[in-house]
Amino acid sequence: MTEPTQTIDLVELLTHACETDDPSEITVTYWPDRQPLRRIRFESRDSGGWFLIEEEHTGCKWRTIGREPITRLSATASVAAPTSSEE
Repeated sequence: MTEPTQTIDLVELLTHACETDDPSEITVTYWPDRQPLRRIRFESRDSGGWFLIEEEHTGCKWRTIGREPITRLSATASVAAPTSSEE
């Protein structure tokens, strides 16, 4: 049987945590097996929306490997729901 999960809207969570209308940048860093460290950044655009920027770490600095404008951003995470003893 799978554990019950709840979905968290990460953009909403970050907005609340930053106590601003919108976060200006969201970064997700990840460590792929047998590859350089990578990250995905979402930077807000003055005209609305976001830039999605993919980067790879060279060992000294971050190198951009892709960039594109996006209109909307939705990010969610599924986490184990608290059990009655954790509430």
